[in-house]
Amino acid sequence: MGNVKSRNKGKIPEEQEEEYNEGDLTIRRTRSKFYEQYTQKHLLGKGHFAQVFLGINQRTKENVAIKRINLARTKSKHIIVEVQALAKVGKHRNVIELFGVFDLESSLVLVLELCTGGELFDRLVEGPYTEEECAKHFRDICSAMSFLHKNGVVHRDLKPENILLSSKSRDAILKIADFGLAKILDDPTSSDSFVMKSRVGTWMYAAPEVRRPLHTGQFGYTNKVDVWSCGVILYVMLAGYHPFDPFNSRTPQERRTYIESGHFTFGNEKIWGVVSQKAKNLIRKMITVDPEKRPTIEDVIRDEWLVSPPATPLAANKELSVFQDNYKKHKKIIASEQQAFDTPEITLTLPSRIKK
Repeated sequence: MGNVKSRNKGKIPEEQEEEYNEGDLTIRRTRSKFYEQYTQKHLLGKGHFAQVFLGINQRTKENVAIKRINLARTKSKHIIVEVQALAKVGKHRNVIELFGVFDLESSLVLVLELCTGGELFDRLVEGPYTEEECAKHFRDICSAMSFLHKNGVVHRDLKPENILLSSKSRDAILKIADFGLAKILDDPTSSDSFVMKSRVGTWMYAAPEVRRPLHTGQFGYTNKVDVWSCGVILYVMLAGYHPFDPFNSRTPQERRTYIESGHFTFGNEKIWGVVSQKAKNLIRKMITVDPEKRPTIEDVIRDEWLVSPPATPLAANKELSVFQDNYKKHKKIIASEQQAFDTPEITLTLPSRIKK
């Protein structure tokens, strides 16, 4: 990983400045520097390997999110990939911004843009919304993904939890987050080649080719896996339930069978009867099993539905609330299907202190 400017064995004295580079970002290994720049406040949330605190930039007085990652509980590879990806694409308005990284002995601290609006679906269940409003949010998702793909970054784990809103206001900006499973291509122009082979992601939103060979017998996938994930998310945004498990009742094997066959319907007339044919056509194109027939994210952005969506009120709010409740209940099931295998495709040189 990086070009270390200075390194001593053992504990780094607090007053000593030490830096190393990770892509376009300088990572500072000093406690004093972190506390000179930021004030850490109360806990906002926590997971198995990280805690997120409210922070304040002492110079600008702006609120930030301080994510403290326990290095003993997580894979260094995923942390470094997230840092690399955000350093590369975090300046887009629809991607959460990374302000700085500090290596503080047992934890790596990421200072991130603070998003207080919750997940996208939290907003959608608040009240009636139209197909036009849905298209606006989806256009933001596609804009972010277009920027990622042009810069050689494939997200590989797009799902409702990773789509956040900057604030609770009606004009809040949508943000793509969590790049721990992203792939950074050495050559962005190679993204249309079958260069990725790791079976990673959340299977309910992952394209079929991520976990099995193509019909040609070839195994590998392109950035079009993000297009499939976006298509599944769009279906849920419009209908309030998952295309491959509409009643949250299928077993993992049943879900896998439906996903790999690409079999889904618009059968709920109460929900889909008010959705335009243009929206349905776009979903069909995005959730196409054959990646060669699946559109690119640029094709999606130029689709006539996104260019000129109707203002028709949607009927999905009630079902979306039910979906959200069921989604929370089934997070453990979804997580049990999520796999990340180590492969030679990611090669990183890490500082010895955080190697696994």
